[in-house]
Amino acid sequence: MIRNNKGASLAIVLMVGTVLIIFSVVLGSFAVNEAKQTSLEEKETQAYYIARAGAEAASSWIINNLDDFSSYDSPIISRNNDFSIGKFDLEIIDESTRIIINSTGKIENGEDSFGVTRYIDEVVTIMLMKKDIGQGGSQDILSSIDMAMFSDTRIVIKNNCKITGDIGSNSTEEDSLDIDKNNNEIYGTVYIGLGGDPDKVLKKDRADVNVQTLDEVRDYPSIEFPDIFDDISYISKGDLKLEKGETKTIDGSSNYEYSEIEVVKSILFIDMTQGDGIIQAKSLKIDDNSQIILIGTGSLKLYLNDSFDVIKESKITTNSTDQLEVYVKKGDSKIENQSIVNCSIYTYDGDVTIKNSSITGSIIGGDSIIINQDNNIHNEHIVKSLIYAPDAVIELKSNTILEGSIIGNDLTIHSKSDITYNPVYFPSEIVGISEKDEDSSPEFIKIWK
Repeated sequence: MIRNNKGASLAIVLMVGTVLIIFSVVLGSFAVNEAKQTSLEEKETQAYYIARAGAEAASSWIINNLDDFSSYDSPIISRNNDFSIGKFDLEIIDESTRIIINSTGKIENGEDSFGVTRYIDEVVTIMLMKKDIGQGGSQDILSSIDMAMFSDTRIVIKNNCKITGDIGSNSTEEDSLDIDKNNNEIYGTVYIGLGGDPDKVLKKDRADVNVQTLDEVRDYPSIEFPDIFDDISYISKGDLKLEKGETKTIDGSSNYEYSEIEVVKSILFIDMTQGDGIIQAKSLKIDDNSQIILIGTGSLKLYLNDSFDVIKESKITTNSTDQLEVYVKKGDSKIENQSIVNCSIYTYDGDVTIKNSSITGSIIGGDSIIINQDNNIHNEHIVKSLIYAPDAVIELKSNTILEGSIIGNDLTIHSKSDITYNPVYFPSEIVGISEKDEDSSPEFIKIWK
């Protein structure tokens, strides 16, 4: 039943006074002297900006007053709201996963033969999409990762790439998905943001792909640095430096603190036979054909304040990808020059670089992630990983082979790369994703129509 909710209308009108100042400036540029005849095109433009202003005001009121909004019956109808040189009507429809705001801007355009005022009108629509995937816990997030790659804002796929699995984005912006038409093989569906127009969102000079729209906005939450390292009593060990062919075994089944760990042309064994443990250090560097090998089945969490480097044909060997988790709080992570790593890497305030090397294990978080396999002539360097970095710019340079999935903010896949969706390489959980409060207010994404 359509009802005129006067209380809601009043609240919206009051909100308009604050929100529409910017639009008044725009409309001012179209104002004309009363002695001049305003063109039809100018009046249509004025009506459009009035409609857009009304929709913007309504959306701001809803987001900031969700409890009040929820108390009104849907739809809310508010007609003939005065604004500047015209009026606007509002229709607000509350659905389960979205709120639709239809706003009609109106400009007077003379009278008909009966003396009734005629209007030129323009309609705009905003959809407020509720951002939610389950309760946002680690298992809900992992179960929702069902594509080879997903980006919140932009995807670029250069020529001669092979993608096995679906591709998706929340974006509805023009040309935000650029899939080169030159010899790309896409074995899956391309999903664009809810309400998006495929002819606008996908760049025109594109590969021939099957395109659909998402049925909901996907919200992949950011990673927070876990508090598992707080209030732990560590056994202090000072520096740990091996060089020139040294071999050493240390215990890892307790909580130890080192100033720095550096292994150069050497082998470091970490004994995990007595159970799980935590090692904290300023940084870890494995350099020049060196190795770190975990013995036993206990799990190790390696907490680094600064940096993590595995370079020059070095290796980290574990019994499973979940056995070792490396947490880098500040600083960059580098795996370079024919190195092989078997662990998961969490980066919170830094970049991740993988160059001509292999990793089996998840890459979680980071400001930017660059995988450069330009010398991968014989396909010996493979990344078997869930890359989960919803705030990051991710770039896979030429010849990258990845099995798993990629979640990022901005993705670029360069030529001759091969991406295959494979959940076998997903972790058992993603540390740092907290459960959402069932009573918390939802977040919204605005989509203009």
